[in-house]
Amino acid sequence: MKALKKMSFKILQKAVDRQAIRCKMRASKQAVSRVIFRRFPETENIEK
Repeated sequence: MKALKKMSFKILQKAVDRQAIRCKMRASKQAVSRVIFRRFPETENIEK
């Protein structure tokens, strides 16, 4: 039973980690796009 509990806990942990990684990826993508959008007008003004 202990081994089974450990196995299921590990599987749960992996699933949670995957979900957390996905959330982090999404958040970082949004942050990056925000930074890019913020910088774009400045670069356009410099080029013109």
